[in-house]
Parts: sequence; C-alpha cells; structure tokens
Amino acid sequence: MLLGADVGFKATYDYTGANNYLSVFHNAVSVYVNATVKAGERVDKQLIDMSLQSGYQMMDAVSKTPQEAASEYYQTDWVNERLLSTHAT
Repeated sequence: MLLGADVGFKATYDYTGANNYLSVFHNAVSVYVNATVKAGERVDKQLIDMSLQSGYQMMDAVSKTPQEAASEYYQTDWVNERLLSTHAT
C-alpha cells in the first residue's frame, strides 16, 4: 500500500503488482470498527474477553483473499502501532 503525504492511500499493491483494492481496505476499516463495538458490548455484559480473530469469526468476517488479509493486518497492527506512537508521552 502506498501512502500519500496526507496519509491517505493513493495505490494498493499485492503479489501481482499494482492492484486497486481500496474498496476491500475500506471494508476492513468498517469490519474493524464493528468488531470494537461488539467487544464493548461484551464488556458491558461482563462476558469473557476474546481475541479479535474470534470476533471476526463470530461476525462471519474472516479474510478469504490475500488482499482482505493484508487489509485486516493493516487495521490491527500498523494503525494501532501508529496510534500508540503518536500518543506516547
């Protein structure tokens, strides 16, 4: 994935080279947000905590293509690390 100066995506790449899968990426954003909402609902109900992957399975949102897997990885690993580093004291 290629980031622009505004940290917005300009292009996406996969094992075949340039491949526009921004719609897949945007869907991964929505799925991640929905998973965090579901996790909050579990906390409110005092249910057992579970992994994000388990939450995705419950939502029937398991990655089926390499592009979906890369977009999911970006949500959980790169974005969270970036947020943590910008809020570090």
